[in-house]
Amino acid sequence: MIPASHGTPPVLGLSRAVRTLAIGVVGSMVMFATVGKTSAREVAADAWFQRDFDANLALCAVHDSQPDWCQKWINAMEGARPKTISLSVPEWQRLTFVDNMMVCSTLLPPDWCPAWRAAMKLVTQDPAYVDLVTAPAARRIKEEDERNARIQAWRTTLTHVGLNKVTPSDMDLIRKQVIDGNADAMEILAWMYMKGYGVPRNYGRAYEYYGRAILAGRNDLRPILDSLWPALNEAQKNELRFLFK
Repeated sequence: MIPASHGTPPVLGLSRAVRTLAIGVVGSMVMFATVGKTSAREVAADAWFQRDFDANLALCAVHDSQPDWCQKWINAMEGARPKTISLSVPEWQRLTFVDNMMVCSTLLPPDWCPAWRAAMKLVTQDPAYVDLVTAPAARRIKEEDERNARIQAWRTTLTHVGLNKVTPSDMDLIRKQVIDGNADAMEILAWMYMKGYGVPRNYGRAYEYYGRAILAGRNDLRPILDSLWPALNEAQKNELRFLFK
């Protein structure tokens, strides 16, 4: 059992949880993070996707002055090429896209290079290439939107807790985080039981969730836990002894 000392039930504000979780992110656990400075929507507008094949080729064939987006363009071309064209010229089958790009950018390119260029232009119009280019950006946009929605939902929940205006959806969010093992959410729920905010006041439940938070790593909460013990009746103490034995 988590040891308890004597004292009186504290009347405390929502300690570290409100101060720190207000800028936190709710995922499978509440993590402390900030949204990146460059959004996925900005990334989605990469310069290389706005250019045509010949313009990209001219810029990326020069090793010492390649734009920083060249490798992404090359990767996209390599990824789409086998799925979208049938290579009928032996040289194409033996060379990678980068090799072809280098060979066809020389002063004396092989005679098959015009046909290769034409085939590559067709690649950039193929849905497989477009999907390869846009899918990662679309996925990042979706993930960013979902992360921002979780941040806002958590901040709204914390505001409701502080104002004693907890909604059923707030309780669902807090309890989900508790089930997922989030120690800070356990502290919030314990504080709510201790204050009677959003739930009936119950020192036994408050002790339980403070204890769970301590076991999950929040050792700074032990003084609050200890001070609650004298306020419990014998039935609550016996239940908690069994729970934490």
